[in-house]
Amino acid sequence: MTAPHVIDTHPDRFGWRIWKLTLDPPRLRSPFEQSGALLRPGPALFAAVCPSGRCVLRFDARCTCGVHYVPTVRGFGFYLRTAGPFGDCTTITFGAALGDVAIDPRADWCRAAQHYLVLAAAVPERYAALADPLAAEYCVPVDPFRRSKTTPTLRRMEHRVRAALAHARPAELFNPGRHRSPFLHHPHPTGVLT
Repeated sequence: MTAPHVIDTHPDRFGWRIWKLTLDPPRLRSPFEQSGALLRPGPALFAAVCPSGRCVLRFDARCTCGVHYVPTVRGFGFYLRTAGPFGDCTTITFGAALGDVAIDPRADWCRAAQHYLVLAAAVPERYAALADPLAAEYCVPVDPFRRSKTTPTLRRMEHRVRAALAHARPAELFNPGRHRSPFLHHPHPTGVLT
């Protein structure tokens, strides 16, 4: 008998997120972030910094900080449709929440986490040439997507991540201190995402 997949046993820890794609150099930027509230301690790992200072040791569900994501494709569709201000620079990621996770008290996103590990990304078809540089920067697979055919792209991304995480152990995957990305092979130093 095959053990259940980590995505199925921990569904609230995986989810979709929108980003704004900067073009030169290609990078992911949080579209809603307060300046300096999101750090990048690893190639594909983002960490929230609480601007109020309340969430120093434990994630506080009353606070609005965190890396926000939507755990289902269906729920994510709404956020993707409302990403109009980012136009054709809207980028999609599928990732895992590490550390504490809370339901967002503002209810405009489904979940918020201390850390978010990008496991796969998709850039607008218009920027397909940036897929390889972005993949090298974040050490994750990056596919182009067409706005009118987003759902098949999301399913393909999740399928790829499922294959990469087939033998993942939750204790290693969800602990930022023991972080091991299934795609990690990136030697470049990282810094603050602003």
